[in-house]
Amino acid sequence: MNAYTPLIDAILRRWWLVVGSALVSALIMSWLAISRLPTYTATAHILVIPSYNLISETLFETHKQTLVSLATHPLLEGKVIKLLRKSEKTASGELLEQITVSLNGNLIQVSSSATAQEEAMNLVTTWSKEFITFANEVYTVNQQLGVRLEQELDNARRRYDIAQTNVETFLSQGKLIRAEQEVQRIKRLLETANIADSEPVARYVQLERELELLILDARTLRDYIMNNQITSVELKNIASIIVLRVRQINEHYNDLLLVTSLQEDETSYNIDWLNQLITNLEKEYQKLQQKTKQIVAPAALGTIQILHDQLAASQAEVERVRAQYSSLLHERDVALGRMNAVSQQIEQLQDITNPPIPFTFHYLGHTVTTADSVLSRRTILTQAAIGALLGASVSLVIVFTLELFRFRVREPEQENAP
Repeated sequence: MNAYTPLIDAILRRWWLVVGSALVSALIMSWLAISRLPTYTATAHILVIPSYNLISETLFETHKQTLVSLATHPLLEGKVIKLLRKSEKTASGELLEQITVSLNGNLIQVSSSATAQEEAMNLVTTWSKEFITFANEVYTVNQQLGVRLEQELDNARRRYDIAQTNVETFLSQGKLIRAEQEVQRIKRLLETANIADSEPVARYVQLERELELLILDARTLRDYIMNNQITSVELKNIASIIVLRVRQINEHYNDLLLVTSLQEDETSYNIDWLNQLITNLEKEYQKLQQKTKQIVAPAALGTIQILHDQLAASQAEVERVRAQYSSLLHERDVALGRMNAVSQQIEQLQDITNPPIPFTFHYLGHTVTTADSVLSRRTILTQAAIGALLGASVSLVIVFTLELFRFRVREPEQENAP
């Protein structure tokens, strides 16, 4: 008894904390119990009867699960949203979260919970009746849909067979192969013609190009001298470079022509020397052009031009034939895609209605149950008692903690006392 005396004393000293915590917790729990909104659950009952008298139990169970899937189908939700005029307020899948579908023998139960009785009742009633309409469409109208899909599949197969035959006929004619071979043949002829005339012609053309650049640079240098835009040192350097380029041309093309720079003394680089050099270069350039015309025979040039024209025509023909082939392939691929799409639709339809067992649905009505719609006095007192107990427990833990802290602080003071 003496061991618990300090704890009892602590509780008595802080009785107001224990009592206050218990009262506050009891009031909070009571308020939560009273303010809690009632929940209304509406349940509709639908009787499912197979139209066939003789049916195996296993097959019927399989179709029961199919019916449950139909009862929670997104298409059904869309129909209900339109009927309840919630299209602007309700997101896709929101109503499905409020619906629960279960099977009990031949009875389908559709349930929904809401805080308003009318809301729960309207949702369940509308959902159940639309489910019956939707299921009848699947098990009756879809029989006709299956026939239409089979006809469409036959048409798609015929279109695919025709398209495939056109592709095979086109390939057997060899138009594309012959057109590509003609392009390759003309290219080889053109290469042969170019090789026969290209080597000497290329050297003359290259020499003409170098002389053109050399004359252009010499004229530019002359313009700078006449406008006094160049110093004697710069003139000497640039003129030396021009002389070096003349020597290089003579080394590389000595079998075609020889160009003289007229002056090897660097001290004599002036406007007169430059004018004479330009005159000589222009004369040599004109001679070179005449030799080039003599080397390249007009007949050879005409033959090459004809081959180029033939090559362009052959390449255009290849593109036309390829476009025709691509069009045939596209038609075949479109027919194949449509055939596969219709086949998939038929398979999906067969998953639901194969074997076709139409059902008869009877809406038996609905019931509404209320959970905690009216709280009894006993329920409120129970919640208050639980709250008081929790509050008192928490406050006792706080009191014990404070007393332990107080004891540990006083203990060193007693040991240090004389």
